[in-house]
Amino acid sequence: MRKLETNQLWTCEQIAASPTEASFDAWLIMQTGYAFALAHADDGVIWGAFTNRQWAWSSGVAPASPELRADAIQQLRLFSANAELFL
Repeated sequence: MRKLETNQLWTCEQIAASPTEASFDAWLIMQTGYAFALAHADDGVIWGAFTNRQWAWSSGVAPASPELRADAIQQLRLFSANAELFL
C-alpha cells in the first residue's frame, strides 16, 4: 500500500485546453518518469506502458482497444512506483 507523504512537493502544469495530436504526443514522450498509463476516452479504456523511450498502447495488442487520441480523452493517469499524474 502506498503511503501519502504530506511533506512532498506538489506541482501544477498548464497545458493547452485543446492540444493538437502532435503537441499531446510530444508532451507524453517527455513524461519519462512514469512507466504506465490508464486513459478513459470517449470510445473506451486504453492502457499504456513506457519502454524504450516510447509509449506502447493497448490498441497495438488488443484489437478492441481504441487508439489514444487527444480529442477523445476524458481522463488520463500516468503512474510510477513513487508518483501518479492525473489529467
